[in-house]
Amino acid sequence: MKKRLLILLSVCFICVSIFPSSPKYEMRAVWITTNWGLDWPSRPVKVLSDRYIQQKELCCILDELQSVGINTVFFQARIRGEVFYSSRYEPWAAVLSHGREPGYDPLAFVIEECHKRAIECHAWLVTFPVGSNRQVKKKVVLRLLPAIVHGVSNYRGNGFLIRGIRQ
Repeated sequence: MKKRLLILLSVCFICVSIFPSSPKYEMRAVWITTNWGLDWPSRPVKVLSDRYIQQKELCCILDELQSVGINTVFFQARIRGEVFYSSRYEPWAAVLSHGREPGYDPLAFVIEECHKRAIECHAWLVTFPVGSNRQVKKKVVLRLLPAIVHGVSNYRGNGFLIRGIRQ
C-alpha cells in the first residue's frame, strides 16, 4: 500500500514538473509617454478641430497596439506639474493645449478607447517634479499649497513636491 502511494505521488510530482502551468494572465504592456509629445500628442490643440486630430492619433496608436497583442497601456497623465485631466491644482499640459482647456478630457478618452479594445489602461503620474523656476511661478499648486513645493532654485532650477507632508 505504501509503495503504491509513493509511486502515485512520484508520478504526480513528475507530471507537475514536466508540464509547467501557463500564467492565468500575461501582461503585455506599453507606456504612452506624453513628455514633449514624444508618443502623443503630435501637436497641441489650437482650434476645436485639433482636438479631433489628437483623438484620432491616439485611436490609431491604440489600434496598432491592439493589433500586436498589447493588453495594457500605461498612459502618462501628469508631467512636471501639468496634467492631462481636469484639475483644480495643476494646469492642463502645454504640449496638449498650451495650458488651456482642450475641449475634452484626454485621460477619460484614453480609458474609454482602451476599454473598447479590451485593453487595460493605467494612469502614469510623474508625481514629484513640478517644473523649472519659470514653470513653477505659473503653477496654481504653488500658490495654493506653497509648503509642499521644495527646492525650486536649489536643484538645477527645478521644483519638486515634498513627500510626506499632509495637507
